Amino acid sequence: MTPLNAQPTTTAPTMDAARVIRAAKAGWNALANDRALYAEMCGHYEGRLRQAIVDPQRRPTNLIAQMVEAYVTHLVGSGQKTMRKPKIAGNRGLTLLRQKRLEELEKKIGMNDVHERAVIQALLGGLGIYYTGLRGSDTMIQVDGELFDAGQPF
Repeated sequence: MTPLNAQPTTTAPTMDAARVIRAAKAGWNALANDRALYAEMCGHYEGRLRQAIVDPQRRPTNLIAQMVEAYVTHLVGSGQKTMRKPKIAGNRGLTLLRQKRLEELEKKIGMNDVHERAVIQALLGGLGIYYTGLRGSDTMIQVDGELFDAGQPF
């Protein structure tokens, strides 16, 4: 029985290192074929497979590199613009404040680089992976003595 004036205590769940390692190894093994395809396509993208060129003045056009550059330019661009609209007219100031905070978080995380890496991975390997949270939460996770919001993008 708890006393009436007891305050609820919340402790951040700690990550079990063995569980994280097992999950990482399982994910690594599951993506073995995708990694092999990605490595081969990166070789074509970088042009390493075209090193046996007889005439250095006449280099073949790397169509894969041109395709990747064109898609990255159009899909990623120079950055994203966060747009938030208030549902209630009186919340315009709060909405603009949240919009600015999201833009600062995107700059801090480097979301433009994250988008670019994911697009290149998707084009070359068929699978672009984002590691982000979908929403904020009140659950904090402790990793190596540092607390992280479970839903915050990273």
